[in-house]
Amino acid sequence: MTDAAAVIASPDNVARLIPGGAANLANVTDDELLANTRRLVGKANQLLAALLLHLAEVEVRGVHRTR
Repeated sequence: MTDAAAVIASPDNVARLIPGGAANLANVTDDELLANTRRLVGKANQLLAALLLHLAEVEVRGVHRTR
C-alpha cells in the first residue's frame, strides 16, 4: 500500500466518511463493538454474494458488450 493509500484507509479517515462514525464508535462497549462488527461482516458477505450473482448474470447475458 502506498503512503497516500495508507492515509486514506486509516481508521480515523474511514470513520470520518461515515456520518457520526468516529463519535459513535468511541461510545460503544467492547462487546457492542464486536457484535456490530460481526453483524456488519455478515451484511458485507451477503452484499458481496448478491454483487457476484449480478456480475455473473451480466457476463452470461453479455450485456456489457452491447452497451
